Amino acid sequence: MRHSGHLFAGSQARSTHYQTRTFAAARRVGAKPFTRPSTARAYSYRGPTALFQQPTFSAPVTKDPSISVLASYTAVPTVTKNVPNLISPGLSLSAAISWGAADFSGGVATKTANVFSVVVVAHATGLVFMLLLALLVGEPIPGWSSMLWGAVAGLLGGIGLAAFYKSLAVGTMGINAPLSSVITAVVPLLFSFSTEGLPHAIQMTGFALAMLSIWVIAAPRGSASHSKGLGLAVVAGIGFGGFLLCMKLAGSQAVFWPLASARAASFLLMLAIILLTGGEWNVSRSSLSYILAAGILDSGANALYVAATQRGRLDVAAVLSSLYPASTVILARLALKERLSRLQSVGMVVALIAVSLIVTK
Repeated sequence: MRHSGHLFAGSQARSTHYQTRTFAAARRVGAKPFTRPSTARAYSYRGPTALFQQPTFSAPVTKDPSISVLASYTAVPTVTKNVPNLISPGLSLSAAISWGAADFSGGVATKTANVFSVVVVAHATGLVFMLLLALLVGEPIPGWSSMLWGAVAGLLGGIGLAAFYKSLAVGTMGINAPLSSVITAVVPLLFSFSTEGLPHAIQMTGFALAMLSIWVIAAPRGSASHSKGLGLAVVAGIGFGGFLLCMKLAGSQAVFWPLASARAASFLLMLAIILLTGGEWNVSRSSLSYILAAGILDSGANALYVAATQRGRLDVAAVLSSLYPASTVILARLALKERLSRLQSVGMVVALIAVSLIVTK
């Protein structure tokens, strides 16, 4: 603050010089002298929940006819061409961290409880969490199309989850888990390429490295190489990728209401699977806290992902958020003292390199 007086005096001098130049220019073209209005973009601040609302922008309005005469002379260009958009990547990586923590919590819970019982309770928790956030934020209920896309996303995600668990039960986790993770990112990636165009070469390299790191990190040590359950892994990846894609379409009008619709659909689907298959219901008290945490973290990650797709390219949001296995592995190392293989450590480094390339403008 010691130099604030000098800065203020300098700004006054620059403003006086600018006004003098503008008046002289106005006299040369015979227009009415004017004082240049602010060309700064006016963004409305909506509190801490602004990240989960559609970004709005209002341009300055003026009725001075001389503005159009001297616009080319007095306009001050805003140079933002080489400034990368870090909001969408930041939200995407936050979603990856939250999804990884949710998977970790759910994995701990399934050690003492039935898998589908854990999913049902977690999705019910996520549904209540999304409804509370929608009401607290005061988010308007979107149109039927947004809610319908949300329901389709929930059904696809539920189908993908059922296929994923079945593939792990009958096949090799070291192949099926990373395969489904890579396909999850590929589905929205291809859609983004077809609708938004191809990104630049550096980002494409980052996408390729990210896919490689997802495979390496998700693959456990000492896995066999047979291909049993690969079809189910592919179905799981398509289901998860379809969830990401449909939530992008559902999130064009809102965030929390479409996610509530998705959670309601997936909850009903998982409940139907348990009832139709005669699955055992055994949620213990010791696992309940992990299940509730998994439901909240998973739904929170969904909201972060939707917010990321609203503020950037779908391919960037999908690929970065698909790095969630890294978060799960790190938490397992810190909390359960599980050791990372050398290949997984290399995958972590590759993931960091991929992130730096993807966020490059």
